[in-house]
Amino acid sequence: MKNAWTLVATCVALAALSTAAPRQDADHDAIVAAVGAYVDAFYQQKPELFDRGVSDELVKYGYSRGEDGAYAGGAMSLDTLRAIASRFHDYVELGPEPPREITVLDRLDKTATAKLSAVWGVDYLHLAKTDDGWRIFQVLWQEPPLSVASEEGEADQAAIRRAVLDYVESAYDVKPELVDRSVSRDLAKIGFTQRDGDSEWRRHDMNFDQLRALVASWNADGHMPSEPRKDVAVLDRLDKIASAKVTAEWGVDYFQLEQSDDGAWHIRHVLWQSHPRKADEAERDAAGR
Repeated sequence: MKNAWTLVATCVALAALSTAAPRQDADHDAIVAAVGAYVDAFYQQKPELFDRGVSDELVKYGYSRGEDGAYAGGAMSLDTLRAIASRFHDYVELGPEPPREITVLDRLDKTATAKLSAVWGVDYLHLAKTDDGWRIFQVLWQEPPLSVASEEGEADQAAIRRAVLDYVESAYDVKPELVDRSVSRDLAKIGFTQRDGDSEWRRHDMNFDQLRALVASWNADGHMPSEPRKDVAVLDRLDKIASAKVTAEWGVDYFQLEQSDDGAWHIRHVLWQSHPRKADEAERDAAGR
C-alpha cells in the first residue's frame, strides 16, 4: 500500500509539473522572441521588428573601443536604433551565419533579464511583461570583451557584489552616501509593485536624486528586521559591463552595471518588482475568487 501511495503521489506531482511548465515555457519563449526581434531588426534591416519586442521608452547605453583600445560610452534612442537598423548592412558585413546567441539569465512573473551575443558585441537586456507582451526597457552593451586575467576577474566579481550591497544597505542602514559610491548619476530605475489581493501592477520610475532621497528616510523608523534579506547573485560579467540580481525585503532587483576608468563598478540601470506571489494566489485572483 505504501508503494501504491508513493506512485500516486509521484503521478500527481508530475501532472502538476506538466500543467505548470507550459506557462513558464511560454514566458521564456516570449522573452527570447522579443530579444530575437531586437537583433533581427538589425540583421534583416527591418526596423519595424522593434515594435514586436522593444518598449517605446527604451533606455540604451553602450561602450565601443577606439583604436587605442580605450572604451567610450554613448546613449542611443529608439529612433537612433531604427535609423541604424534601416542601413545596417552598410555598416556591418554579416556573413552567412552571424552570431545570435540569446540567454535568459533570470526571470520572474513581471520582470526578466537576458543576454544577447551578436556581431557588434554583447547586450544585457531588462524586460518587463506588459499588456502587449514582454518588452525590452533597458539595454547596456559593449563591444566584444578583451581578455581579463583571473585575478582581475575575481576582484571584479567582489566589486560588483559590493556595489549591489551598497545599493541595498543604503536603504537598510539609512546611508545615502553608499548610493553616491556605487550608483551612476545617470541611473534609470523602473519598478513594479502589486498590492495584496490586487491583480494590477503599479509602476514606479526613479532617477539618482530620487533614489538618494528615498534611502535617506526609508528605514528611518527601523521597521526592517534585524537581519534583512540581501541575497546577491552576479548573473554575468564582461570586462566593462555586468548583470546582477538581489533579493531584498521589498522584492527582487535586476541590475546592469558598468566599470569606470578607475576600475570601480557602478549601477546604471535597475529593473525591479515586488516579490512574486504564489501561483495559487495568482490563480485565485484571476478567477475572481
